[in-house]
Amino acid sequence: MYVIKVRNVCDALPAGVALLREQGVEEETRAGKALVLPYPVTTVIEQPAERVLFSAERDANPAFHLFESIWMLAGRNDVASLNRFIRDFGDRFGEPNGVMHGAYGHRWREAFGFDQLDEAVDKLKRDHTNRQAVIQMWDCTPKPSGSDDLRGNWKDRPCNTHIYLRVRKGEVDHTGDSIGLVLDLTICCRSNDVIWGAYGANAVHFSVLQEYLAARIGIQMGKLYQVSNNFHGYLTTMDKEGVDNRYFMDYSVTPLPMFRYPDHVDDDIADFMNCFDNQEVAYPKFLNPWFNENLVPAVLSYQAFRDKRLADALSLAAKIRATDWSIAFTEWYLRRAK
Repeated sequence: MYVIKVRNVCDALPAGVALLREQGVEEETRAGKALVLPYPVTTVIEQPAERVLFSAERDANPAFHLFESIWMLAGRNDVASLNRFIRDFGDRFGEPNGVMHGAYGHRWREAFGFDQLDEAVDKLKRDHTNRQAVIQMWDCTPKPSGSDDLRGNWKDRPCNTHIYLRVRKGEVDHTGDSIGLVLDLTICCRSNDVIWGAYGANAVHFSVLQEYLAARIGIQMGKLYQVSNNFHGYLTTMDKEGVDNRYFMDYSVTPLPMFRYPDHVDDDIADFMNCFDNQEVAYPKFLNPWFNENLVPAVLSYQAFRDKRLADALSLAAKIRATDWSIAFTEWYLRRAK
């Protein structure tokens, strides 16, 4: 077992790439040749809210990662929404009926007949020491009652299979005071592409989930653990990801809290998705200000970019109050403008 312990995702990506280059073994996979580590890897991210990847080499689409995190919390599995950020997403990962078979959020909230997030929150609010709060994504139960992940022929099935929640006492902060209880999240992954998955989309999706759950429980975020059984990088991508590339993180950029009023978060998510689906409907004033101050200008900015209105896209990106996301959107647009 390898352990990569880092402050945030910007530190994790070069560390993971370097480890693959040093100790990875070349293997032929169904998706092409890859460097694969011979043992599982656990990545410990100390500050998971620092989830924005400032890497021109990785060139992550910030709009897609941010929106998909909310799409997941909404319990969605339609690919039409995601096609507005990546045009061929549905062709690559959607089934003929227009759904993404392995959609995490749908499995968190609906697929098993109840809301796993609600149940996990309830357990840990009643008893912080509870060790039974497990959220499941993988489902081998045969159709029609289950998802038939093990045997079915799907374009997409969950790479991340289940999540463990743990409440513990937080460390002492820089003032010497205890920060109280925190929520750690451990994600188990059967197969993890270090560049596109582990330190790309997954670092955003699961840290947002962690922040959502912690807010609803009424505690702070702790550490994020990613346990990758098959830790790999495809050679076609690795050739573009040199170990010596700079993955810049401005540590003075403090992430803004997303869910200030957790009892109203699900209502805000539902209202946001309704407006997103029906573009004639104006976005309301949400109870959680993060939606109006960050999510709405981010989505409108990306829509302007897709409509080839670069000046409007940059202007809206500048209005995103969260500095980390504002920088990421602006730099992503400017790279494309060149």
